[in-house]
Amino acid sequence: MKKKYLCLMIMFLSFGFYAQQSIAANTNSNSSEIVSKTSPKKLILRLNEITKMDKSNIKSADKRNLRKEVRSIKRQLKENGDGFYISIGGAIIILLLLIILL
Repeated sequence: MKKKYLCLMIMFLSFGFYAQQSIAANTNSNSSEIVSKTSPKKLILRLNEITKMDKSNIKSADKRNLRKEVRSIKRQLKENGDGFYISIGGAIIILLLLIILL
């Protein structure tokens, strides 16, 4: 009986701690992407540089490249923002186990 209970508890906990990762399929296979894998601090600094830039004297093609770069930087920052997510069901099970065990 205890073995079944333990197996069920482990199974429910494993479902509760499932980490959600957003692995977005890159539909743009642009070889001209300027941004490579760098640290998030450098990416944020680059975003700030682009937003502070005076864009009135820049050609439209360069503006387009800047927009593409900003989009790719934001996409990378979103993908690198991995976190630990716990479902509501997992949280309830953890609370119940804590109440039972303590």
